[in-house]
Amino acid sequence: MEKLGMAPVILALFLGNAAALGGEVLRYDFASELPFIVDGSGHANHGLAAGATRVQDAGRACLELSAGGYVQMPEASLVLGSRPQSGTVELSVKPAFDPLALETGTYEGWVALIYLQKTSGNGLPDGYNEIGLALHGPKLRAKVVGGQQTAPFAIIDTPLEKGKWTRLKLEWSPGHRALYVDGKPAAERKGEFSAPQLDRFPAFVGLHPSSRKWGFEGLVADVKIVVNP
Repeated sequence: MEKLGMAPVILALFLGNAAALGGEVLRYDFASELPFIVDGSGHANHGLAAGATRVQDAGRACLELSAGGYVQMPEASLVLGSRPQSGTVELSVKPAFDPLALETGTYEGWVALIYLQKTSGNGLPDGYNEIGLALHGPKLRAKVVGGQQTAPFAIIDTPLEKGKWTRLKLEWSPGHRALYVDGKPAAERKGEFSAPQLDRFPAFVGLHPSSRKWGFEGLVADVKIVVNP
């Protein structure tokens, strides 16, 4: 097992704008032993990690996030573009906590799984111009929203269980947003919506970008982001 921490020199590895090329623009399999999170897509969208340990789980390379641990991806607009009309965001998670026991208060019980958003001082995963998956109480919330919209397109009973792997995938295109759980459709919303606006605000796995709170504790594997043609 290898513990990872922030290393400012690695910021120099955030190169280029892969979103302009389309296709798979970021892929983290956590298999590399380098002191940063290697982007396997070939676009140099490498990541930084803190409060994290590389581990193997049933032969699978993954990252164990402690309380407050996270993976910082490059700036959201470098990964997905400034206004992504279509794309997919996916990852596998294995919580070290019971998702059904999360609180349901306005400011309690939030857990950010993966989040890309425009620069914001908003303290909760419920603002404008966001792409992300988050838990709030016993619910999973899926968001792809822009303009003045703030509502998730899907709020479902959490499929996550303590100590169990779950694969989550967001998919969107003009007039269509969908959530998949373990490869199966879990929610769909049809109808026009404003594409989110993104800027140079960094994206995160396991943490809410603007508040630097609401962390995920457990295992993360196979993070992938795709810009669809």
